[in-house]
Amino acid sequence: MNKILLLILISFLLFEVNVFAQNRLLDEDELVNADEFLSLHEAMKNPEKVYKLNLGDMELDEFPMEILEMTNLQILDLWQNNIEVIPSEIQDLANLQYLNLGSNKLAEIPKEIGSLVNLIMLDVESNELISLPEELGNLIFLQNLALGGNQIEILPNSIGNLKNLRDISIWENKLQEIPGTIGNLKNLQSFDVSENSLREIPAAVGKLSNLKIFDIRNNQIKSLPKEIGSLKLLPYLDVSYNRLESVPSSLGSARALQMLYLQNQENDKQEQSLKKLPGSIGNLNNLRQINLENTGLTSIPVEMGSLHDVQIMNLSKNQLAEIPSSLGKLKNLRELNLSYNRFKTIPSTLGKLPNLVQLLLNHNLIETLPSSVGSLGKLRELDLSSNKIKIISISLTKLNNLLILNFSENEILEIPVEICKLEKLQQLNLHANLIKTMPNEIAKMNSLEYINLRDNDLTDEEIDRITKLLPPDVKTRF
Repeated sequence: MNKILLLILISFLLFEVNVFAQNRLLDEDELVNADEFLSLHEAMKNPEKVYKLNLGDMELDEFPMEILEMTNLQILDLWQNNIEVIPSEIQDLANLQYLNLGSNKLAEIPKEIGSLVNLIMLDVESNELISLPEELGNLIFLQNLALGGNQIEILPNSIGNLKNLRDISIWENKLQEIPGTIGNLKNLQSFDVSENSLREIPAAVGKLSNLKIFDIRNNQIKSLPKEIGSLKLLPYLDVSYNRLESVPSSLGSARALQMLYLQNQENDKQEQSLKKLPGSIGNLNNLRQINLENTGLTSIPVEMGSLHDVQIMNLSKNQLAEIPSSLGKLKNLRELNLSYNRFKTIPSTLGKLPNLVQLLLNHNLIETLPSSVGSLGKLRELDLSSNKIKIISISLTKLNNLLILNFSENEILEIPVEICKLEKLQQLNLHANLIKTMPNEIAKMNSLEYINLRDNDLTDEEIDRITKLLPPDVKTRF
C-alpha cells in the first residue's frame, strides 16, 4: 500500500514540475533559442509547446482563434495583416511578453489587453486607433510601447503607471496634449511624439531624469517649458518644424546635449519667429550638432563661441547680417552653413577654424572675402554662389585640399591664374558671371572632373580653346 501511495505522490510531483516548466516565463536567452513557428498548421500540432509564433505578412483578415490554445505563447507577431479586431479572449495568453500587432486595421484595442501583465513590448503602430484603454496602465512590466502611425487624440492618464517603460513612440498621430502623468516614467529613455498637433509640452517632462532622446518635431509648439533644463542626461533634442517663438535660458542647463535641432520648414516665412537665442546656449559644452535653419534669427549670441565641441552648425535661411567673431574659437567645427542670409562681409576670424571641411556662403550679399579664408587648410567645399563677388582672392590658392569650388551667379570678370594651382580641385562652377577668357594654366588642373562656364561672355573661339586645353574626360558646360 505504501508503495502505491509513493508512486502516486511521485507521479503527482512529476506532473506539477511539468506543468510549472510549461507555464514559466522564458528569459531573453531562452526566448532567442526557442523554436519559432511560422505556420499556424505546424504550431497546432503541439500548441502547448509553442513559445514563439510569427504570422506576420500572411494576409490574415481575422485574428486566428486557434492561437488562444497556445497557453505558453510568449512572442506573438501578427505584423502587416488585415486584422480589424482583437478578441477579448487575448487575455488568456497570460505569458505573452512580446506582442506585435503593427500594420493592421485595428480601430481599437480591447480593455482586456491590461490582463497581459507580463508584456515587455507592445507594438500597435500603423493601425487606425483613435484611443487607448485605461487598462493599458496595468502593464507594469512594459518597456517598449510603439503607437506611431495611428489617429490617437489623447493618451490615458494611466500611462503614468508604466514605470518600467523605456521607449515610447507616438509619432504621426493627432495628439493635442501630453498628460502630466508622463512625469512618472522615471526610466523613460526615448520619447517620440513627432508629427502630432501638440501646442505645448507639459512641465512634467522635466521629471524624466533618464531621458536620452526627445523628439517633438513637426508639431505646433511655440515655447518649451523651463523644466527642459532639468533633463541632465539628454543628448538628443529635436524641436524642428514647430513654431518656436522663444527658447528658455534654462536649456543651457541640459549640458549633456549633443544634438539640438530647432530648424523650420524651408521657405515657410510664417514660422520664422524665433529671432534670438539665449546666451546660456553657450553652456552646452558637449554639443556636436546644432541646426537653426529658417528660424528668423537676426543675431547670434556671442556665447556660441564657447561651443568648443560643435562639429556641424547650420545657420542658413535667416536674417543674419553679421556673426560674432567668437565663432572663430570653434576649433572642432567641420561644417558651417551660412547660406541664404544678408552677409556683406565675413569676419576674418573664420580663418581660424582649423578643421573646417565645408563652408557654405551662397545666396548672400558678399562682395569680398577676408584673406584669412586661405588659412582653412582642411576645407574641401566652398560655396560662394549667388553673391556680389567681382574679384577672386588669390588667397584661395592656399586651399590645398579643396575639391569643390562654386562661384556661380556672381559678377566675376577674370579668373586669376593662381586658381589653377588648386591641384585637388574636382568641381569648378563659374556659371553666370562675366568671364571672357580662362587662363592657359587650366590645363594643369589634373584632378578636375567638372567645370561649368555656362552663361558667361565667352566667344565660340574661346570655348573651343578652353575645350582643347582640358583633358577629354572632364565634363564641361558652356
